[in-house]
Amino acid sequence: MKVLLVEDSTPLRGIVKQMLTGLGYEEIVEAADGLEAWDHLEESSFDLLLTDWNMPNMSGFELLQLVRQTPSTADMPVVMLTTRNNKQNLCASAKPTPPTTATGNRQDLVWIRGSMSWPIG
Repeated sequence: MKVLLVEDSTPLRGIVKQMLTGLGYEEIVEAADGLEAWDHLEESSFDLLLTDWNMPNMSGFELLQLVRQTPSTADMPVVMLTTRNNKQNLCASAKPTPPTTATGNRQDLVWIRGSMSWPIG
């Protein structure tokens, strides 16, 4: 499973990548913001987009809108990482697929892995 991890905080991106690696995900591409992520999405296909909500240059929400408007990425599963409290409203406004938000803790990532239909690796 090829994952695109988008997070502007380098330390947090490293923590999430380490958790994903510990869960068995081997192919993880990193981006520091939505613009860099979009460059990766134009160059390659991914099985999952794991993106922060608040980022400079292009937010996770703006990235998600672009992903959903583009035929080649429109059906890609997206998980939003956020520290915002009102996840239900964020999820409804962004319409991520599957409709999931995560705070970036290990339990959320394990649940995400368990809810995906693709094999790890």
